[in-house]
Amino acid sequence: MGKITPLGKYVIIRPCSDLVNEDPGVKSILCFGTAEHIRNMCALVHFRSINPFSDVLVPQGASCSAFVSYASGMVETAPPNAVFLGPCDPTGNSWFPQEWLSLAMPIKIARRMAEDLESSFIVKRPSVAYPEQRIPLPHLTRPNGLL
Repeated sequence: MGKITPLGKYVIIRPCSDLVNEDPGVKSILCFGTAEHIRNMCALVHFRSINPFSDVLVPQGASCSAFVSYASGMVETAPPNAVFLGPCDPTGNSWFPQEWLSLAMPIKIARRMAEDLESSFIVKRPSVAYPEQRIPLPHLTRPNGLL
């Protein structure tokens, strides 16, 4: 993955609710959600994209890489204009909720997504983003028989 350069003496992780609008120290945003939430966010990442193959990446690495290192710019070879879906590290399976995913993004992409929200399908077609009725797919059931 290349050289890892710390951002400073400390990396501070805190809730977004604690942030000031233009906090110059913010490098990235980390979101957790169900597959549906993360799919919608990935679609929002692609809202003004011209390349569907480079904006959302699923790189291998430790969970902390997927959560912090890649999106914050600490990893030399991590693309600066991508968001990172994760975690792919199976050692996190014992503590990371099995129904969740994460999406880490550089702050400039998070701001762009916020700007695009009102024009996106999430606001204009919320029934697509969060359908009230779902079509069951019986052949895609889990081993316990539940969808």
